[in-house]
Amino acid sequence: MDENLLSIKEKVRSCLNKLYTRDAFLFERNNDEGVCERCLAFRFGMYLQCEFKDYYVDAEYDNTVIYSLDENNGYVRERKENKKKQVLDSNGVERDRIPDIIIHKRLLNFADDNDYICFELKKWNRIPKESLEKDSSVLETLTSDYMYLFGFHIIFGKEKEETKWTIFQFGDKIKEEEDVLVFENGA
Repeated sequence: MDENLLSIKEKVRSCLNKLYTRDAFLFERNNDEGVCERCLAFRFGMYLQCEFKDYYVDAEYDNTVIYSLDENNGYVRERKENKKKQVLDSNGVERDRIPDIIIHKRLLNFADDNDYICFELKKWNRIPKESLEKDSSVLETLTSDYMYLFGFHIIFGKEKEETKWTIFQFGDKIKEEEDVLVFENGA
């Protein structure tokens, strides 16, 4: 397994553990329905910022940089600010999408690799099939066209032990990381 991925997984797992330990009441509010996904995303993002100190952690970040292939098959960044990320929907139509959380560098030097990790998040009680498909499509596109190193699709469980993730890289799900219980075997 990629050592970088192993390190990232441990940091993300640590943040999820903090969320469930320090903010357990958020999962119990509203007659055990929990608070809204945005609230959980905000708290999770705070913990991510502590783990990824050399990066910015932003939620609903609506600015992007587009990559294209040059004549030598190398990726080149094109400066296209204030443009939301374009992702094909199930009908093949481009739609504006904004990831729930991204970890990146807010630099204007487009030669650097600034986009690092992206997240799509869902709650245990808010996961319609079409929403899962949309999130997968977003993560496939972000880890290919937008060059994020990894994409995490996390489904917050009602209990910590029910939390699952699927990890994307190079536009595909990493087979060994598909629909995995995050805290399996007491992790």
